[in-house]
Amino acid sequence: MAQLIPGALVQVSGTYEEVIEVGEAVEILGRVSVDGPAQLLRREGPQWLALSFAGQLIRVDQPRPLNAVDDFVLGPGSNSEVLADAMASQLIMDGYCESRALNLRSEVEAMISATERYLDFSRIPAEFEPYYLGVESKEKHALIDLEEASEELIRIFQDEDTRLTRLMDGITPVLRSELGSRITGRTNLMVRQTFSTVEEEKAFQATEEPGSGERETFMSLVKRRRVCMMHFLGPRTGTLKLLPRADRPEITIEATPGKLVMFLTERFRYSHTCSGRTTTLQTWLLGQRPEYVMQGFGGDMSVLAPLAESGVPPPKGESVTVTGIATAIGGDSKDHHCYWLMFNKAGTDTAVKTPITRLETKPGETRETNGPGFAV
Repeated sequence: MAQLIPGALVQVSGTYEEVIEVGEAVEILGRVSVDGPAQLLRREGPQWLALSFAGQLIRVDQPRPLNAVDDFVLGPGSNSEVLADAMASQLIMDGYCESRALNLRSEVEAMISATERYLDFSRIPAEFEPYYLGVESKEKHALIDLEEASEELIRIFQDEDTRLTRLMDGITPVLRSELGSRITGRTNLMVRQTFSTVEEEKAFQATEEPGSGERETFMSLVKRRRVCMMHFLGPRTGTLKLLPRADRPEITIEATPGKLVMFLTERFRYSHTCSGRTTTLQTWLLGQRPEYVMQGFGGDMSVLAPLAESGVPPPKGESVTVTGIATAIGGDSKDHHCYWLMFNKAGTDTAVKTPITRLETKPGETRETNGPGFAV
C-alpha cells in the first residue's frame, strides 16, 4: 500500500465534515457527500485534512491511496519543483501538457464573481482575435495588472498569479537547456470569457480600429510568446483544440473546470469554444525582447557624410515661416508608424520604376536657367 503523506492523492467516498481555515483555526461548515479523488494536506490527530478535486476542504479518517491519475495535479500539497520538472519534460516531448489545478471551491467562486463586479471587459479587434484568443474563438477579455489593481482584486487573484509565476520559474531552466528557449517574463493575467448568447456576442463589438502603436505591440507579442498557459475556471466545460503547425492531427482537450493546459506556441495554434458563458485565466511566457546595439562602424565615412557644399543662395524678398508640412508616402501608409511597419515587419519598400507616361521629352525651357532643356 502506498504511504500516506502530505501531497498524496487518495480516493474518498462518503459523507465528511467540510471545514474552512480562518487564520490558524479550522471552522466546521457542515457535512458534505464526496465521491472522488482528493489531495492530503496535513494530519490532524487521527484524521487528515484533504482538498477534494471538487474544491471541498474536508476531514477524512481512512482514505484509500490513489494509484494513478491521468494528469499532473497542482495543489497546495504538491511538490512544485518536482512537478515542474515533470511537466516541462512532458511539454517538450508532446508540445503540450495537461494538469489539474486544485482550488477551494470558494476561491474559484470568488474569482468568477470578481470578473463580473470589478473588471471592464472589451473586445479584441477582429483582425487580432484569431491570433490572440484562438482560431474561431469569440470572447471578451480583460487584463489584470496586480501592480495597479485594487486591493480586492489583488486579494482574490494574487494566489493564482503566484502559482503561474512559480510554474514559469520551474519550467524555464528545462526549456532553456533542452530547447534553447530563453524565457524572460510573462504577460499580465488575462481573463477571457465566452458569450452566453449569440445576441450578447453581436452586441459586444470592438468599437475602434487598432492604431499603429497597438499593431506594433501586438506583433511584438506574437513574435515573443513561447508558451501559453490556460486555467479553465468554469462553470461550463468548453473545448480546446491544439492545431499543429506541422502536418499532424489536431488534439482535442476537454476544458473542464480546474484543468490547466500549457502548450508551445511554436508547435501549435489553438482554438477555444464553449456553448454558454465560461471563464478562463490565461498568460503567455515570453522570450527575450530583441535589442539592437551599434557596436562600431568603419570605412570611408565621406560617402555617408560628404563635405558640405555651398548650395543655392536663399531667394530674395519677404521670408515666410513654415508651420506645417504634409507628405504622401507609399505602402498605403496613413502615418509614419504604418510606413515604418512596412519596412520593419513586411520587409519591403515602395521603390518602383518611374512609368514612361510620366516623362515629357519635348524640348522646353527650365525655370531655373531660362535655357533649353526638357520638361518632366
